[in-house]
Amino acid sequence: MNLARMSTDEKLNLSRKYFYIGFAFLPFVWLVNAVWFFKEAFIKKDPPKGLRVYVVGSLIGCVAWLLAFFMWTAIYQTQRPHWGAAGDYLSFWVPVGVA
Repeated sequence: MNLARMSTDEKLNLSRKYFYIGFAFLPFVWLVNAVWFFKEAFIKKDPPKGLRVYVVGSLIGCVAWLLAFFMWTAIYQTQRPHWGAAGDYLSFWVPVGVA
């Protein structure tokens, strides 16, 4: 997709769509939105009104989602044996023993 060929309204519309799609537990879409439109929102003069909000919101959402995911992974990996059967039910493959 070539952003140079798009009008400012189309850029704003696409960024808005990516921002809202990211709420469906798709942080990669937020990351793509932040990377694609960062130059348009912060470096070029006269960005479309509201584009910065979607770019910053997408970046914050992506970082927050990834932090939550990594925190959950760390907690689960270290505490699963202490949770007993509940920890085992959350796992598709149950490792044998305690680390």
